[in-house]
Amino acid sequence: MNLCIDIGNTAVKAGFFAGDELVAGFTVERLEPGWLTDLIKQFKPERSILSSTAELPDFVKDEILLQQVSYLELTAETPLPFVNSYLTPTTLGKDR
Repeated sequence: MNLCIDIGNTAVKAGFFAGDELVAGFTVERLEPGWLTDLIKQFKPERSILSSTAELPDFVKDEILLQQVSYLELTAETPLPFVNSYLTPTTLGKDR
C-alpha cells in the first residue's frame, strides 16, 4: 500500500494505492495534526510521497516517521519516469 499526499492552496488530498488502484481517497480543507496518523494507522502504507505548494509542515513529516512509513518529498529534482516539458520546472509550483 502506498500513500500519496497533495497539499495544495485550497485543499489537502490523500490517496491510498494498491499498485495502480486507488483504494481510498480523502480531501480536507485544512491539514490538522493527527489526521495523517489516523489514516496511516487505518491503511498501513509502506511508502508515501508528499507534494506541497508551500513549505511542508514539520508535523506532517513527524507523523509519517512516527508511524514508520518511508516518504519522499516531491520536488523539481525528484527523478520521474517522464519528461517535464516546462521550460522552468524549478520555478513552478510542485503541483505542476
